[in-house]
Amino acid sequence: MRVDSDNSGRPAEGPGPLESVAPRSPGREAPERELTRERLVLAAVELAEADGPNGVGLREVARRAGVTHAAPYRHFADREQLLVAVAERGFKELMEHCLELQRVCGDDPLDRFWALGFGYFTFAVERPGLFRAMFSPEAARAEALRASEAAVFSLCVSAIVAAQREGLVAEDDPQLLALVAWSSMHGAAMLYLDGLVSWVGIGGSAHEIAGRLARQVFNGFLPRPDREGDASATKKPRRPPARRPGGPSPSR
Repeated sequence: MRVDSDNSGRPAEGPGPLESVAPRSPGREAPERELTRERLVLAAVELAEADGPNGVGLREVARRAGVTHAAPYRHFADREQLLVAVAERGFKELMEHCLELQRVCGDDPLDRFWALGFGYFTFAVERPGLFRAMFSPEAARAEALRASEAAVFSLCVSAIVAAQREGLVAEDDPQLLALVAWSSMHGAAMLYLDGLVSWVGIGGSAHEIAGRLARQVFNGFLPRPDREGDASATKKPRRPPARRPGGPSPSR
C-alpha cells in the first residue's frame, strides 16, 4: 500500500489491512468505531500539542493510536479533516477552561468578563501547539468549526451584555465589543507565542502579562463619565474586577 508522503491523501492503491478480522455484530460496531475515532483524535491532539498543526500526520496518528495505517481513513477523509477535529476539540477545551475561571469568579459581571480575556490568553500560552492548530488555515476553511467558535464567542457577548445591564460596561453593540475583546486578546496571545511581547519590553510571567492585558482591554469598555450621550456613565462608578483567578490584583 502506498500513502502520500505528507499523509494528506487516501491510500493510492490496495484496500489495506483491516483493523480486525473478527466478525462484528451491528450493535458492537458503532461504539467501537466511536472509540477508535476518539483514540485518533486524542493522538492527533498530542501531536499538535508537541509540534503544532504541521506535526499532525495520518500515519503517525495511526501509530500512536495503535491502529493500522488505513484505519484513520475510515473516520477522516484526509489530513485536513483530522486537523478540523483537532481544532474542534481545542475550542471545546478552551470553553471549559474559560467556564471554570468564570465559575471561580462567581456572579460579578466584571470579574466574569475579565476571566474570559485572562482565560483565553493563558490557554494559548499554556497549549501553544493546540492553539495554533485551532487557527490553522485548515481550521479557517472549515464551516464545521463555526458552531464551536461561536460557542466561545457567545461567552464574551453574554458577559458584556450582563455587565451592560448593570451599567458597568459602555452601551454599545455587544457583538462589536466582543469582537474588539477577542481581537485584542488573540492578537496579544499570538504576539506572545512569537516572542514579540518580550521584544517590546513587556516583562513578567505569562499569567502576569495576561492579567495586565486583560485589564487594559477591560478598562477600555468601562463607561466614561466624560463621554457625551453615554447614559451608562451615570449609572455606576468605574471599578476594576474585585477578584481575578490566577492573576495579579488590580490596581485601583
